[in-house]
Amino acid sequence: MPTAHRDSFYQEAHERYAELRILAYDYALQRAISRGIATSATRMTPIAPAAIQTVQETWSLQRHWTGDGGWPWELIVRPFHKKPRSFHAALWEGAELCGLAVGKVSRGKNRITLRYMQSSPSPTHPLRGRVTLLMFEAATAYGQALGCRSLRLRNPLPGALPIYLRLGFEFAETRRGIVYLNRKLT
Repeated sequence: MPTAHRDSFYQEAHERYAELRILAYDYALQRAISRGIATSATRMTPIAPAAIQTVQETWSLQRHWTGDGGWPWELIVRPFHKKPRSFHAALWEGAELCGLAVGKVSRGKNRITLRYMQSSPSPTHPLRGRVTLLMFEAATAYGQALGCRSLRLRNPLPGALPIYLRLGFEFAETRRGIVYLNRKLT
């Protein structure tokens, strides 16, 4: 395949999946607003330079209130931006960044796996306690749009396991020391 044609195909794939992600964000937010989980000021975007800059300027100044997190998001998100159908989302309430998540879709599009998810380190951010729900809603909508059959979590933090289990996840497997949880998409 000639380079120009391959580049064009790659660009078209990026655009097509970006549109699906935006639709998934919008759908997730509409559902969340109707259930009182989000407000009209809540928005979800791709993880763009503005989100990374916010992480570097505000999140890196304090440790997450749980003691977890503090990940180098500028490095984490880079490989996900290169893959057209990856999942990546920044969750905002007005101008305040409240959460980030990245994941990938399996080759056969059987599942979408969230690899990293973090809420703002501020214990008083406006979406505290709702970041996980909103990210799961968006990842679910995106996975369904692609025909995925399940949402998977990779290496969830042990302290969050009870929350994930209450949200319908089950232990799927442990492979090479990495724990996976799974929830069927309907």
